[in-house]
Amino acid sequence: PAAVTPASGSFPPPPAAVTPANGTPRPSPAAADKAWTRRLPDKAGGQREAPGSAASASGASEADTRQQEEEAERRVQKTLHEYHKAMTRYKDEGFRKPDMKAAKEITDKDPIQPRYGVIPGVKIGQKFSAKAALRVVGVHRAMSGGIDGFGSMPAYSVCVSGEYAHNDGDEEFTYTGMGGRDKGQHTMHQTRTAGNLSLIMNCEQNVPVRVIRQTNSTAGIEEGSDRYTYDGLAYVVRHWIEKLEETGGFEVYRFRLKRHV
Repeated sequence: PAAVTPASGSFPPPPAAVTPANGTPRPSPAAADKAWTRRLPDKAGGQREAPGSAASASGASEADTRQQEEEAERRVQKTLHEYHKAMTRYKDEGFRKPDMKAAKEITDKDPIQPRYGVIPGVKIGQKFSAKAALRVVGVHRAMSGGIDGFGSMPAYSVCVSGEYAHNDGDEEFTYTGMGGRDKGQHTMHQTRTAGNLSLIMNCEQNVPVRVIRQTNSTAGIEEGSDRYTYDGLAYVVRHWIEKLEETGGFEVYRFRLKRHV
């Protein structure tokens, strides 16, 4: 597939190189987190430049940029408030999965436009109550899977659940791929398809992913819960196949992700 480029036409030049095993320099995700944005639709259906984009950086003052950022934050908070209101209603009505029902209601009214890089209005460290809440603002669209990617293009995001030994660190960690399971148990090798193939494309094309961490597995899905935390952008710098003890010896795909703080 063709290489992915942002709405502005190209990724920004590397402000600080991160050199993986293959020697290809990659831009620092910390700097990129401010630069890779998309165009936001205005209420009239037109387009305006998102905070941090090339157009806004060249023509807008700091005050104008901050005003745009605050507007984007208000839109995110409004969407989350509408989601939680719908989720509570469905829960009170006895629906089995009120969060998923609420997410469908919100995204049916305002369809998600997939985008790479940062989501305007979402801050590093921001808490979310459920994957459904992540979905309605476009941070991570996959309701059950850990990889938001389907094999035809690079992945948009990954969700780190702590199910495997991910070798967490401040700047890098190892992520285990998807698949090879039946009813929660590993029964076969993982394959170079779906989300695994997407993350391989991220590595080959230097496309960053958003990282979400499950920081409180026992938290509820109500508003104010801190089950998930947005952790910024990271690059897939390496990938390989490995047999793990916790998978019963079946082969899994492993991905090394790295970012700068």
